[in-house]
Amino acid sequence: MKDSIINSNTVHFDESGFYAESKRDWIHVAGTSDYTYSFYSSSRGKKAVDEAGILPYFKGTATHDSWSTYYKYNNCSHSLCNAHHLHELQGIYDTYNLDWAMTMKEYLSSVKKKVDEAKNKGQSEIDLELREKLLNEFDSIILHGYESTPKPTPKPKNKRGKPAHGKALCLLDRLKNRTVEIIDFLMDFNKPFDNNLVERDIRMTKLKQKISGAFRNKEMAQAFCRIRSFISTAIKPELP
Repeated sequence: MKDSIINSNTVHFDESGFYAESKRDWIHVAGTSDYTYSFYSSSRGKKAVDEAGILPYFKGTATHDSWSTYYKYNNCSHSLCNAHHLHELQGIYDTYNLDWAMTMKEYLSSVKKKVDEAKNKGQSEIDLELREKLLNEFDSIILHGYESTPKPTPKPKNKRGKPAHGKALCLLDRLKNRTVEIIDFLMDFNKPFDNNLVERDIRMTKLKQKISGAFRNKEMAQAFCRIRSFISTAIKPELP
């Protein structure tokens, strides 16, 4: 299963809190349309990802939620989850009433709809002229975002460090600096819009935790992840 995932073109990655022996540990999951691999570890960071033994050898496209640890692996390309972006954009609009956030949310949803319609018609790509127009629109929304978002308040002279950047500006920076990884589903129909596949893979494990609370020892937690990997793989619709 691990070899098949490593040799896949696109793999979805996620991690979540996982309790054993009354301590907060982590479950790391790698999933494709055919396979699921779950791995338990006391670490959330690179040590655990290395021990799981997939990302260090993977050379395709890693889809994830922009967690910084994933970017420590340069042998693969990256694709970001737009479901997370939609949620963040809604939060920024609700909190700060910045209209660019709602405009970007509507834009991403609209582009996804256009891509889905093209796929349903049997097309392998969006019309070049339309694609260029959509990419320019993406850049325009970001530009408007920078122009309309308040800049950080300078810290008093007796305070060290840089002023807080704020959630809105941080998201704008990501949209600008990671444009290719965010809008790649428009450029390449094989790239996913979101990371929902692996979030579905991890859902039953989280349900298990809600019911039983925590595992009594780490060995059984790892055993559960192994069994859950088999079950999740077996019920996937595209299993050969």
